[in-house]
Amino acid sequence: MTTATFKSHNKALRFLTLLTRNGIAAKLVSLDSGFVEKGCSYGVRLNRKHIKKAESIGIDAGTVPERWL
Repeated sequence: MTTATFKSHNKALRFLTLLTRNGIAAKLVSLDSGFVEKGCSYGVRLNRKHIKKAESIGIDAGTVPERWL
């Protein structure tokens, strides 16, 4: 599993919605502030095999994660 991190709940939720609409199973998670840098506190967890497709979907929609964990 891998996690795309976001600074805002709304951006994370938008990314989650984009992924699920495109057939990628994902889950919204809250991240421990000590676990990530730059204040990213929300994440979208998905299977690693979908990273490339998820990145492409995010770029096309203008919703790019701050970081991948």
